[in-house]
Amino acid sequence: MYDDEYYEDYADTTPENETPEEQPDENLIDKRATLQVLGGLMNEPSLIVNYGFEAGDFGDPFYEIIFDAINNLYSQGIADIDAFSIDTYCVDDPKKKRMFDSQQGVDYVNNAKTLSNPQNFKSYAGIVKKYACLRKLRERGLDIRAIYNPDVVEPGRHGEEIEKIKKHTVNSILEMVENKLVMDLRVKYDRSSKHDEFLSGDKMQEAKDDWKTTPDFGLPFHGQKILTTIVRGARLGTVSIYSGGTGTGKTRIGYGRMCGLAIPWYYNWEIDDFEYHEGLDNPSLIIQTELTRKENQSLILSYVSGVDEAIIRTGQYESKHQEDVVDKSIEYIKQSPLYLDIMTDFSVSDIEQTIRKYHSLYGCKYFFFDYLQMSPSIANEMAKQSGGLKSREDLVMLFAITRLKNLANELQIFLSTSTQLNNSYKDAGSFVDQSALRSAKSLADKIDVGDIMLTPSDAELKATKEFLRTGIVKQPNIVNHIYKCRGTRFSKLKLFQKADLGTCRVEDLFCTSTDNKLINVPVWDVEVDKQPSKKVKNQLDKFEKIIDENSENLEKMKAQKLYAAMNPEVKEEKEEEKPIEMDPELNTESHNALRDMGF
Repeated sequence: MYDDEYYEDYADTTPENETPEEQPDENLIDKRATLQVLGGLMNEPSLIVNYGFEAGDFGDPFYEIIFDAINNLYSQGIADIDAFSIDTYCVDDPKKKRMFDSQQGVDYVNNAKTLSNPQNFKSYAGIVKKYACLRKLRERGLDIRAIYNPDVVEPGRHGEEIEKIKKHTVNSILEMVENKLVMDLRVKYDRSSKHDEFLSGDKMQEAKDDWKTTPDFGLPFHGQKILTTIVRGARLGTVSIYSGGTGTGKTRIGYGRMCGLAIPWYYNWEIDDFEYHEGLDNPSLIIQTELTRKENQSLILSYVSGVDEAIIRTGQYESKHQEDVVDKSIEYIKQSPLYLDIMTDFSVSDIEQTIRKYHSLYGCKYFFFDYLQMSPSIANEMAKQSGGLKSREDLVMLFAITRLKNLANELQIFLSTSTQLNNSYKDAGSFVDQSALRSAKSLADKIDVGDIMLTPSDAELKATKEFLRTGIVKQPNIVNHIYKCRGTRFSKLKLFQKADLGTCRVEDLFCTSTDNKLINVPVWDVEVDKQPSKKVKNQLDKFEKIIDENSENLEKMKAQKLYAAMNPEVKEEKEEEKPIEMDPELNTESHNALRDMGF
């Protein structure tokens, strides 16, 4: 079973002071770590006590036999444990002996003892313990896929799973599981109020300095710089309500905003290429109450590809290139942390539990709930709270938004939702405010941003026709009546936009006052903290390899350029230079980055 190549693969080649690589198999066993640990225990059996090892930690009968032998021999006072002593121990149990011999046990333990690296024993012991913990959790019926999914076999995705589990320790795994186990009970029963008490001037200077260095802005909404400026982006700890009548596109526009926060790739048909927006790949969740899985997916795909949803859903592509863009978009969407959860009937506790779950397990900080409405479960929940009394719909909705606002503050998340309108907006005049919200205008008391989306009226288009006639901006088809912006200097204004509902994309155009007079909004460009994505990091690693392999040639090229610059009168002698071979898989962004390095 075990040949020389096997032992070469599982020898410890980890440089000093570096963490060994992990190589778990489908059974959640890291064979190299196991070999290193068993060999280390043979050389120093007292480590069994120090690390608290037991047979179940190794996950395979063959490995368990070897460990039992080492443990029992050590308990008998034998300090020098080798292949002969383990083989002799197995003789007394025919079943163990057959297993040991069938797996070439003598060769295995000889190599384990020889190849074991005592300097990295602690790291390998941690790996063995970690996978033992995962196996035990899976045996108890717990879902471990958020930590590591052993069922993923595709090379690219399997590598991502390895990267995911490498970040975990036994302690972090158990903390995550404990959070999940108590989440339901906490949401259901913990209704204790939260207090934050302090002297008004405490840490005020630090807050002032923080605002000066990093202004209080959330992530920007892609393509919507004016809206980002007005509401100061997707600020954590805030709740926004975007309301509209049936068919106004509030769901599609909401999906576009969420895609812009979670999916960094975006096809720009003007330049006929994908754009990559660093820092806008944030774990996010859309909670949907009406649409099916495919309906959700078609909206997201239309946004990223820029191809009309109707074309995607009928399969009637205008060209092969257009379909290729859609196929490539699917690849990018698969790599992005945008989650969906469909619930057709829900209570406020259901919403809270779902948000806590995705926040805890997947690190989601941006949420869109489509949409806030009266449901049988919410009504029943409120009836239980009030001792069986039936509550008015406006009080139920106020109860719901209050709970969600408290949750946004507690978890420091951005929560956006939408509502329907009552018929009063049709007679509201030039500006529509919270009185047009269906069920409860009191919702506006608890939220941070309130916006009502409508189709521009004839009066609004007429009032701005001179501006539109210049051709500087496009003809708007959406007007946002922004009636509340907590914590900003903007309130009660209109933002006109051009929305392509077929692709869920929106472009800001201009702002007016409530009486349709143009307002100049000084737009902020929000810079996002850019952390290199896993893909970009892999490409940078390739750059370093290219540079290392061609270092002599590169230094010679630089020296020649420097000499030519210092001696312009001397004609540079051209030598035939071996071109640097670039990896064909590197994209244009990667080539440009290498060029910026001076190569």
